[in-house]
Amino acid sequence: MVFAHVYTPPVVHQWVYPWHVPLFFALAGYFLTPGRPFHDQLRTRTVTLVLPYVGWLLVVSALAMAIPNPVGRLHIADLGGAFVGGSNGHEPFGAFWFIGALFVSTLLYIPVSRLAAWQQAVVALGALAAGTFWGAWLAALPLSIGQGLYCLCFVIAGRGIAAVQQRIRHRIRLRRLIGPILLGCAVILTGVLPVTPPDLKNGILGTPIVMPLLSVLFVAALILAASSIRLPRWAVPAVLAVAGTATVVVLSHSLVIWELKQYSAQPKWILLAAVLVPVAAALLLRRLKRILRASARSDTS
Repeated sequence: MVFAHVYTPPVVHQWVYPWHVPLFFALAGYFLTPGRPFHDQLRTRTVTLVLPYVGWLLVVSALAMAIPNPVGRLHIADLGGAFVGGSNGHEPFGAFWFIGALFVSTLLYIPVSRLAAWQQAVVALGALAAGTFWGAWLAALPLSIGQGLYCLCFVIAGRGIAAVQQRIRHRIRLRRLIGPILLGCAVILTGVLPVTPPDLKNGILGTPIVMPLLSVLFVAALILAASSIRLPRWAVPAVLAVAGTATVVVLSHSLVIWELKQYSAQPKWILLAAVLVPVAAALLLRRLKRILRASARSDTS
């Protein structure tokens, strides 16, 4: 996601946009625990998505207005689109729509998850059709409501991938090759087919039918390939720690990109800073949170 926001030539749109955002929505469906009550899901999503969204919206707004650059600081009047949400937010709030859409789509999936597989497929096609015909209008709706609607199709796809993986786990001997084979097919098809890449933020789903199918193929390939990798035990804590910074990276990397672009920094340095600064901030905040919790426990004891 950060790479695609730093490097914006058509080749990046062609090869990265088909999978980089759909992957996150599919992973939400892939890891979703079916059968949990709606209020439990709502509480979990509020804590993990809404609270960081609101908190970082205020932090990024304050920093964007406080930090000088050659173009000038943002002013309160410039923040309207960011607070409305959807496709209305621009740098340094360019990725906030994603968190809002993820919240909406995962909540929409809760009642859908109780349906039969074929019924879920019908809902996915309906969401896809809505995005195809009214994508721009839906994308402009406040609080990413419309974006969450058409991105629901990828959440359903992620759940379907998990179900298929469970079925083939003990039936196919060389199942570790399935992911790489599917990835090769997705790359070849993207290279030979005259397809238009998607831009989910702005309600563009790409070439009708073909591009969403390619996106699902990419996503399935990446998930199956990654799930076949066995990390050494010593690497697991570090991987989990870095993975835990994802929300902060999504919400704050646009600020770093926006600031450094004003100074005409080279893209490679912008990319490096846009990843490392948010990751460092997230790890620091996590460490501070642990210290405060330990201090609170010691005071009560």
